[in-house]
Amino acid sequence: MNALPPMQVGTDPGGTAYMYAKRALAEFVHELAHNLAPKMIRANVVHPTNVNTDMLHSDPMYKSFRPDLEHPGGQDATPAFYVQQAMPIPWIEPVDISNMVLFLASDESRYVTGMQMRVDAGGYLKWYDFHK
Repeated sequence: MNALPPMQVGTDPGGTAYMYAKRALAEFVHELAHNLAPKMIRANVVHPTNVNTDMLHSDPMYKSFRPDLEHPGGQDATPAFYVQQAMPIPWIEPVDISNMVLFLASDESRYVTGMQMRVDAGGYLKWYDFHK
């Protein structure tokens, strides 16, 4: 599996599983939207980056972002959170995701289907080459 950055086999099974699940979800929504479009049923997916929630601000996440430290805390991990995004921010707010979901549920998006809505402050741009 192509993981960026390349890692030693077995060193990040959680991260690899997360990436695989996200790719599988993207493919599933694409196929779902393709099959449901003739019935005027839409399917989209929202892909967030780091979100300012209790999940991000937790010991397991701190350790994930700072594996070089035995017991990292929030102050240790926050500088590492910036790595995920192209924009110079450590995370987005939950309302940013809610706003995208509200848009997708609104009449303004009535012809939006099969989309990968990345509310990620440029995270996808930073890690994946558009031309590959």
